[in-house]
Amino acid sequence: MRAFYVDLVRGSALDFIAGPFATEEIARKYQHAAVSKQVELDPWERFDDFGVSAISGFCPPGRLNHLIEIEPGDLLN
Repeated sequence: MRAFYVDLVRGSALDFIAGPFATEEIARKYQHAAVSKQVELDPWERFDDFGVSAISGFCPPGRLNHLIEIEPGDLLN
């Protein structure tokens, strides 16, 4: 199973800030909200890159899921 996330890249570190979602389109639906919340919380955000990533296997929850409004049906269970 593939899962899609809104991600943050800082240097060589990758962080999944929202997800997992079933499709890239659903992940992109939440990209603005997740990035906006990250910018609000972290003064170092100007050094970050943001995007959407796909992974297979274990799908941990996005770090900011609880801080942004995500429709429950949009998250993979």
